[in-house]
Amino acid sequence: YLMDAQYGQAIPEFKEALRINPEDFDIYYYLGVCNYKLEQYEEAITYLKIALEKKSDGEPYYYLGVCHYSLGQFPEAITYLEKTLGINPDDADAYSIIGVSYYLLGQFPQAKENLSKAQDLFKKEGDYLKAKDIEDFLGKIN
Repeated sequence: YLMDAQYGQAIPEFKEALRINPEDFDIYYYLGVCNYKLEQYEEAITYLKIALEKKSDGEPYYYLGVCHYSLGQFPEAITYLEKTLGINPDDADAYSIIGVSYYLLGQFPQAKENLSKAQDLFKKEGDYLKAKDIEDFLGKIN
């Protein structure tokens, strides 16, 4: 169900899998992702924090960051997304969300710095549409 983007159907299956094997921290991560995709951010945060106990790659941090961003909790979003960058320093999306978070907090120099980094990384990846969107946004800040 998860691979087919049927998140609502995936959740009961993952919960059953947790009942059988509560020590499988990947299941908590998948539950977090499903809840994020369904815009159930608080529940997603709960599962993702449990996943962090064993899953040390950047993905739980990234999803925690975007959940907090979606809830308007920008300092928390920045904290988690910076941890993502500590693991994957070329994550353009993380820089982009950090930049917008700083912008919304009124911290324009940090916003420009992170958005510029995101723009460079998007160009490097060949995603010129996102790079252009950021260029336009940066033009509004200046």
